[in-house]
Amino acid sequence: MDTEPLSTARITEAFEAAIADATEFQREELQQVQHQLQALQAEDRGWTSLFGGGDDEYGGLTLSQLKGFSKILRESVAGSPLPKQANVLRYSYTFSHPFVIPGLTGSAEGPKKPGRQPKLPRLGAFYEEAVNQRYIFGKEAQELISTACSTDACYLALGDDITRKVRPVPLFEIVGTSVDPNFPGEVWAYLREWHPNPEKPEESRKRWYYTDRFPNTREKELPGTDEAKTMVPADPDKTIIDLMVNQQVGWTFGVPDLQAGHIWNKKYITMMNHGEEVSGTLAYFAAKVKQKSQAGADKTGVKMGGTRQKAGNTVSYGDGNEIDVFSTAGKTYDFSGLNPVAGVYALSVGVSLVDLLSNPSASGSSYGAAKALDPATRRGIESRRSQIAGWLERVIQWGTGTRIKVTPASIEDVEPYRRAQILLIGWNSGLLHDDEVRPELLHIAGLTPKHDSAPEGVLVPNNAESLARKDIDADGAAGTGADNPQAPSADQGKSDGSGGVGGSSGKDVRTDTIA
Repeated sequence: MDTEPLSTARITEAFEAAIADATEFQREELQQVQHQLQALQAEDRGWTSLFGGGDDEYGGLTLSQLKGFSKILRESVAGSPLPKQANVLRYSYTFSHPFVIPGLTGSAEGPKKPGRQPKLPRLGAFYEEAVNQRYIFGKEAQELISTACSTDACYLALGDDITRKVRPVPLFEIVGTSVDPNFPGEVWAYLREWHPNPEKPEESRKRWYYTDRFPNTREKELPGTDEAKTMVPADPDKTIIDLMVNQQVGWTFGVPDLQAGHIWNKKYITMMNHGEEVSGTLAYFAAKVKQKSQAGADKTGVKMGGTRQKAGNTVSYGDGNEIDVFSTAGKTYDFSGLNPVAGVYALSVGVSLVDLLSNPSASGSSYGAAKALDPATRRGIESRRSQIAGWLERVIQWGTGTRIKVTPASIEDVEPYRRAQILLIGWNSGLLHDDEVRPELLHIAGLTPKHDSAPEGVLVPNNAESLARKDIDADGAAGTGADNPQAPSADQGKSDGSGGVGGSSGKDVRTDTIA
């Protein structure tokens, strides 16, 4: 079936119509963005009451609001690229380096070093417990803790006072809290509602769990959250050790790590979609044809080079006819222009833009900037690590009855070669033991140890035991020992007329004078 050829006028009209539609679409989207900034759309509802008006103006998020945000953020972490990557980055930043727990392994993340045994048997048993490894100390636990901070603003570890096993309680099962009436930021107990029988979802159980910070005698029952304030039993054999992040004075709950970036994630996705539409529009028109006469324009179709279309076709046209290729032909939307929006998201959630986009060019072609965390991000992660270390101290004190200092190791990344230099300098100072240096050197070199200790007879430099060894310490004498001094050179102590410069350097000295 023959198709009607496109005239220049029709092509121009269609192009202008497409531009007009795109302009109107952009205008409508801009209005929506303005409305979002004012109300943050329906799913962000709750921030209005948080920051403006009402009895809870300064009370922070309510439990209902926090659970609503948690649902949205959990879905975005599972299915949206920026939140997913941000969550992975926060996890890797926070737990890429160990938490040192004295009396255990020297760290909270690896197997015991050869020859090291726990100094506190009860601490060792609590740490090695499989359930506690899964939910508190192990790699799997670290990911759970980090993700909970990203989406829920809290990690609620429920400990069994009899078995000393710890398991987390999900935020969506918490239906109420009991706080200090004089200090609403101090939670004394959490009310949990769950469905233990999957075959009967209509049946539920409710229990109050006191926190490890509750200072008074535990009551057997506490009022529920219904209008009648029905009394609900408090479990006497369970304790919650809660980790709450991004909390402010007077707030019962904190704010999820990814919440501040939520709206910027939506903007980024919206603008990406707009860029895709613009790319489609740019691909729709490739060239415009100008004919000398109207008759020629009416007969012109965008079919050139004969009836067969193949690569390398040519076209000929008469005097006065023109074919202009649009400057945008073969191009796409400049998606790199969205980097500032992604940068605001990265700033909001506390991660590096370079890592967020997996794009070193976002660092301005700076190798150093692409390799290292900026100081603000690093210090933010260090603060979070200190907070988690304090929480681990509470967990260990509850589990063992002993207060043990947990120290987060530095997250400052050092190149392996430089790390080896630091270790060797420390060894040569004589202030370190071989079991403090040797495991790290083996790890850096990627070697598997075949022995539990350093070779027999190894001597520490700068040590009194090595002073008598002339092959190690010659007491200031040259050569291999005081009995075998270094022989003097043939010209030692003789003048060569160079005034002390000597050799080839003397030839470079200007000796002429100015009259």
